[in-house]
Amino acid sequence: MTVLPAAQAGASAPPLPVLLGEAADFAVLAGSTVTNTGATTVTGDLGLSPGTAVTGFPPGTVSGTIHTADAAAQAKVDLAAAYDDAAARTPATTVPTELGTTTLTPGVYTSTAGTFGITGTLTLDAQGNPDAVFIFQTASTLITASASTVTLTGGAQASNVFWQVGSSATLGTGSSLAGNILALTSITATTGVSVNGRVLARNGAVTLDTNTITKPAGALSISAPASADLGSTTPATTTASAQLDDATVTDGVRVKDRIRAGDDARTANTDTRPNPNPKLQAIPGGVLSITMPAPTNLGSARVATVSAHLGDVTVIDNRGAPATAWTAIVTSTDFTTGDATTPETIPKEYITYSPGSATTTTGDATFTPGTPGDLGSARIAFSASDVTGDNSATWNPTITVTLPAGVIAGTYTGTITHSVT
Repeated sequence: MTVLPAAQAGASAPPLPVLLGEAADFAVLAGSTVTNTGATTVTGDLGLSPGTAVTGFPPGTVSGTIHTADAAAQAKVDLAAAYDDAAARTPATTVPTELGTTTLTPGVYTSTAGTFGITGTLTLDAQGNPDAVFIFQTASTLITASASTVTLTGGAQASNVFWQVGSSATLGTGSSLAGNILALTSITATTGVSVNGRVLARNGAVTLDTNTITKPAGALSISAPASADLGSTTPATTTASAQLDDATVTDGVRVKDRIRAGDDARTANTDTRPNPNPKLQAIPGGVLSITMPAPTNLGSARVATVSAHLGDVTVIDNRGAPATAWTAIVTSTDFTTGDATTPETIPKEYITYSPGSATTTTGDATFTPGTPGDLGSARIAFSASDVTGDNSATWNPTITVTLPAGVIAGTYTGTITHSVT
């Protein structure tokens, strides 16, 4: 067995995943026809564009939706972009045409003869990094022998393996392949082939015969400075957090400081009167303050978006007479990872805030939750009017993070800020 270490993989920085766009929804995608013989099982969508001839389903089954022309049209546009991206990745390590009996570590690989073949077992070792990416570039064909296998080890994920094929791919009888085939022309899966990945043909046909094609689970994670963990999706792991951090306290004096449950006593001026609540700032004439939730684990769900309660947000108005209304405002930054490029950014417009009703109130006032909506711009979280004296309100907002198409896997950070005036 030949082992190619990471030092030979040719990249000082590990490659990023190839963005599939709407093509990511498809386990099978073709340009001219999709033809099936036998009891093929497709897990994921099946699409064809611009062709319209999909045959052999049944007896084949598709767990997702069969698309002809409609959603498949945009997926084909995105497939072309993904193909070009994969083909252009550098630096690439040149390796022998035959990949069987070889172990490869993450990187970009090209063939000495412009083709790739697999006889026996090809092992892809992520070396403990589940985000590791493998890209294979061939100017001509990909041909796998009967009973050949691509094995993933060290945490490697099929979603992060990409086969860019300059003409056509042919998978031998009973063979097993992991990864996403992006073929310029056609893909043929002979009898008994299984693919943990996608078979995506830009211009030609996809031909199937009693196969198992399973679209892999993606991996995308989102987080922010530790405060409230918004949970995760499985199997496409998506975790999100939001830090409720810098509060603005206003009562004739603008004070910027961090107010958190458990903080030591702090004062915003030279006032030396005893503070009845050492977790709040003392300001002459009374206190208008806002506090944020302590770190909270909000659990997980199998959903396309991450949505959960953030934890209690509380405004306490101890200013007394003359009574004054207050308004709490919420804003958010974009959630970013890496260098914050477009595919490394979840724009704040994709962060939705819903305050819900007040969970606790004190005093004589009319408390009104803000209208739910995205945090693309500042919005009202909660307000109090018709105030006659000291009062408080607590609410437990729901934060929903929608994952835009094309974002890459990574750890995303951002800050959600509440202020009150």
